Amino acid sequence: MALTAAVLSGMVTMNESPTDTEPALNPSSAAVGALLALVAVVAAVRASATISRVRAALAVPVAAAAAGTPFLVRYTWPYPDDSRFNSIMAFTVALVLAVVVLSGPRPRSLRDWLHYPAAFAVTAVGLPW
Repeated sequence: MALTAAVLSGMVTMNESPTDTEPALNPSSAAVGALLALVAVVAAVRASATISRVRAALAVPVAAAAAGTPFLVRYTWPYPDDSRFNSIMAFTVALVLAVVVLSGPRPRSLRDWLHYPAAFAVTAVGLPW
């Protein structure tokens, strides 16, 4: 559920009114994107086997950044262009990587650390853009 909410957060934030006849769609897509990002972070923390102090301390700034980024992107680039697309894609990839880090166990060997670059690469290539 956490990965689905993370990917949908980026896709919803990218949503745009095609004719600009719905002026409330732009801020509402940022609000829904922020809520989905919060759901992704909370679901990732709850999916972990143990919730340690380090995991909880890491989840708080990740949740704050995840909730603020859709609004910041919409405010910085009010009209759809490549900069907004690239920033939302970077936000989605970073959020998915944060979900993988928060939900998984702490890596104990070098092979376990390779899960993070693999999750980054699969997300960056496999996003439905």
